Amino acid sequence: MREKPLGILVPKKIQKIIYPFEKIRYEKPYLLATLSRRVSVILSYYFLNKIDIKPNTITIFSILVSFLCFYFFSNSNYLMGSLIACSWVLLDNIDGELARLQNSISSLGSTLERINSDIFYILLL
Repeated sequence: MREKPLGILVPKKIQKIIYPFEKIRYEKPYLLATLSRRVSVILSYYFLNKIDIKPNTITIFSILVSFLCFYFFSNSNYLMGSLIACSWVLLDNIDGELARLQNSISSLGSTLERINSDIFYILLL
């Protein structure tokens, strides 16, 4: 792994925790995931971790964002719906990064993450 993968401005030791090489390899073909990861890692490490927000809180908020996205798409406001969908991707990245950073990976968090993704994709389609 390079010293600063994808221009992430966090220490190398933390990079390996928050954004491991397996994630980089998995997300490489996905432009939105790669771009949002540049922002989410910085937000997770420098801001949200410092104010001690729990990953499950972010996931629950992300579920609410899914419904807001659905509302805008169903009312033909596609620009706003698209922007909110991009923010959902950002929140989806952040909750996993916080869980790895705070070493708080749990079965509840894993279940919430699957529910969050399923709700978003069902509503989006």
